[in-house]
Amino acid sequence: MDKYNRDVLFYKPGGTSLVPENRRKIDNLTVTNLTYRASDNLSLYYAQWVRHTDATLYALALVAVAVFNFISNKVEAPWIYLGITSVMAILAGRIWLNSIDNRFLEYRCIAEAARTLFFWRIAGVKHPLWITFLSRQLGRIALLSGQLGPMHWVRQAVRSMEFCQDCRLSNVSPTPGGLAIARTYWIDDQKTWLERRQLWHLRRYGFWNRVSQLALAASFLTAIALALLTVIPAGHGSTLWKAWVKPNDYGDLWQAALGVFAGGGVVARGFLARMSHLELAKQYASQRFIFESASGVLDKIKNEPKPEWTAVDILEKLGREALHEQAEWLWLRHTRPFEVPTA
Repeated sequence: MDKYNRDVLFYKPGGTSLVPENRRKIDNLTVTNLTYRASDNLSLYYAQWVRHTDATLYALALVAVAVFNFISNKVEAPWIYLGITSVMAILAGRIWLNSIDNRFLEYRCIAEAARTLFFWRIAGVKHPLWITFLSRQLGRIALLSGQLGPMHWVRQAVRSMEFCQDCRLSNVSPTPGGLAIARTYWIDDQKTWLERRQLWHLRRYGFWNRVSQLALAASFLTAIALALLTVIPAGHGSTLWKAWVKPNDYGDLWQAALGVFAGGGVVARGFLARMSHLELAKQYASQRFIFESASGVLDKIKNEPKPEWTAVDILEKLGREALHEQAEWLWLRHTRPFEVPTA
């Protein structure tokens, strides 16, 4: 929690308010709104850090594969190779030592908890949020390790935020027009955003799938072409291999070309092995279904004289389910170490 507070003080994140201030300013929910803005912005910052480092590492790995082919003939090649791999180790070390890959996951959970608490209190939901937040996941960690584990602070941070926020509220009663605000800036906004991100990740998954196939095909075609050149005669008892390839003069270059093609396949398969884009698309689809279901039920009860569920009940259930999905994502991803190209 101290590390989170230091990040807020150091980076001074701004972020976007949950409800546009020029449309509706709700002073008694300032604590939650500011917590959301800080956590959301910090989560995006660290997510970009991890994403850019990941892409840089795989690009450096591709260069290292090409340089490796010149080690036996070029005196500079071992030093270049050592320099590239040292840079890779430093970049990965920054992620590991600072827990950046986990930090953006944890901050995202705090942001989503703040979002839920904000709209709960606007709609008049009185249920304490922190009691059920991460309870199942922390129970699993305790069973596995015999202790609360590294995610425990997230729940305590949410508890602190909720305590400070509710102290500022004289009573938890619906804000005038609160249900309409929650419908517009929570349910509808999340449905639109999740759908857009789901489609974007599916397109990225398709892109890397095509890159992987092309890289693999290029590797095989190059190898087949070179193999055929060794048996096709070129006259005077020679072959096209000696006439065109000239292995004594350009053998290292051909090795490097094969290495680049194979390396391209390694890069693409590295992205696909983790299935990062496909996993995110599935996660967003699951979360989107929750908000679409809540929206459908809210539309349904408008036409019922005595509905079984009230709008407040639906928003409370929506918050519980949305946070459970977010907590499951944190639980699944938190223990996975940041992956570095090892080939």
